[in-house]
Amino acid sequence: MIDKYTKAILTVIAVSLVVIILRDIPLVREAFAQSGYTGGTVAVTIRGIDECPSCRWEPLPVKVIR
Repeated sequence: MIDKYTKAILTVIAVSLVVIILRDIPLVREAFAQSGYTGGTVAVTIRGIDECPSCRWEPLPVKVIR
């Protein structure tokens, strides 16, 4: 008969394996520029941001490759 200690250890191992598998799955897809871009300067206009006291604003990482 399997005791509670063995069941707890096997549960911890199973949860750890699931975490190891799921940590490599990205939650947000990467964004890529259009393929027809020929270079030069691109004008960017920020039209506004809605203020939300309960929202947590975090920057998105952007990688610029030349």
